[in-house]
Amino acid sequence: MFLVGILSSCEDTFSNVVDVDRSHLTSKGVIFGLISNSDPRDSIFQEQSSNPQNQKIPSNRIFISHSSPSFKQQHDFYKADISLKSGEDKIQLQYFSKNADQSGKEPFYGIMEAIKPGEIYRISARSDTATQAHPHRPWAPVSAADTMPMPVPIEIEGAEIHYGDLAGSESEGYIDLVIRDEPYKRNMYQIEIAVVQSQHYIPQLPFDLIIPVTVEGDEDRVSTEVFGTYHHSLVHEAEFNRYGHKRIKFLFHTNHGFFNKEKPVTLIVRFSNLSHHYVEFLRSSRRYFAMGENPFAEPAEIYSNIHNGYGIFAFSARSYAEYTIR
Repeated sequence: MFLVGILSSCEDTFSNVVDVDRSHLTSKGVIFGLISNSDPRDSIFQEQSSNPQNQKIPSNRIFISHSSPSFKQQHDFYKADISLKSGEDKIQLQYFSKNADQSGKEPFYGIMEAIKPGEIYRISARSDTATQAHPHRPWAPVSAADTMPMPVPIEIEGAEIHYGDLAGSESEGYIDLVIRDEPYKRNMYQIEIAVVQSQHYIPQLPFDLIIPVTVEGDEDRVSTEVFGTYHHSLVHEAEFNRYGHKRIKFLFHTNHGFFNKEKPVTLIVRFSNLSHHYVEFLRSSRRYFAMGENPFAEPAEIYSNIHNGYGIFAFSARSYAEYTIR
């Protein structure tokens, strides 16, 4: 019998430091803006934030930044030389610093005018290092364009809610939605629903209890890292029947202390008609985040419509409907 021993050493094998030449890398401008018409009911679907200075904080926001190497994490948003136009008309923009609305969000440009459906909007931006508190490499001018879709009229023909038998259990429901769509167009939509119940436990301090809802097929969400979490569920026009009808199912929890199953609730629907750029951004973002840290996954690139740069500049048109269940 022979015993053979093999000794090997890995010393220094995987510990050599490799210097990577990054001198050839150049920064490119980044524009991030998902724009839509606004309505007071939008606050139901957004994170709430205080505004002690009573400033008018616009909901349509444009963020400006620059690209960075993959090894470097950066969330640096700032002022730039920026212009937004519809035709020859220049749209008013206002810069808001990081703490303008006390929400902890990054600095942004607010669109101070109403956005008009059917209009083509063009944005351009260039690096303006003279205004930066933290200088960075200048980047070449970037630009983008998109058309705001037309809002789609909607109507709720009926709805029901079925509460779970156990206290605090998950409840379910549905709405029968009817749309009046644009003829000869194949649109893509996003549907969001909220359950709202008015509370009057203290007569002098009434308030609305807002319960988040998960729309059927809405488990996938997209984190934009700037705006927060976005719903990914997309509904194609073809999913509605020839009369524009579709039943939308949803789930929600009633484990809120103030919720009363015996009281009426109001279902509020926000229905968004998305531009092509908006749809492609959501689809690619879903693929990107779905990859996670899987080393065997095929690389996924997030869609961008920014010329000579990165990011997204896209529009949606929202419609709203309400239905009370007693």
